Amino acid sequence: MDYIPPRSEDGPPPVYLHHDSELFHLIPTGPGKPTSEQVYAWRNKTLPTFNRHVPVNLVGPKLLLMVKLFTSPPERITLNDDNFMMLELPPSAYHSPLYGPVLLFQTDRLIISDDTGTFDGSSELRSLAWSNHLLDQRFGARRRPYVMHNARAFSLPLLHEASLAFGQYFSATPLSHFRGAINTPPDLEVNMMFLASHFVVERHREALLWSWIVA
Repeated sequence: MDYIPPRSEDGPPPVYLHHDSELFHLIPTGPGKPTSEQVYAWRNKTLPTFNRHVPVNLVGPKLLLMVKLFTSPPERITLNDDNFMMLELPPSAYHSPLYGPVLLFQTDRLIISDDTGTFDGSSELRSLAWSNHLLDQRFGARRRPYVMHNARAFSLPLLHEASLAFGQYFSATPLSHFRGAINTPPDLEVNMMFLASHFVVERHREALLWSWIVA
């Protein structure tokens, strides 16, 4: 149930609370929409979940629909649970209309790829290595730097584009009920923060290459 607190003209904006199960929707992997039977079977396999990667993976496409309903800007600020903001920062610290989101990478920590999705490690290492492999298949093989734990802005339309580009793997992530606890394929975890950040970088690189070769 949504909780919408009352708001006076001079009061603070309302806070909308949504249960995380509302985010669980099967991302299409083909030209047609999933049937109600497919969605029902998928939700029965994925819920309940204790994997924190899952809500993050599904939040982009779902929030995009909410943004359309509330007609608010498509950029959203996200924070890690170990990140705090102690000073007031301008909007340009996160995002600008000209340059897009501000991304900070840890260049001394490069993520290697794992094409099995079973990389040793019960933390986020397994999802990072698998996500880098997915990026390799789409944009070319390379080691990519770790995304720093800073407050960052994400464009919901770009998250939606990434979820469609890797829809099969986004929908497989909820099959892993605990982070790093993969039993049998296809419950392979996608690290959305890592994949989406580098998806933006790679798409910019594609645009530059296209403008140099074609235009």
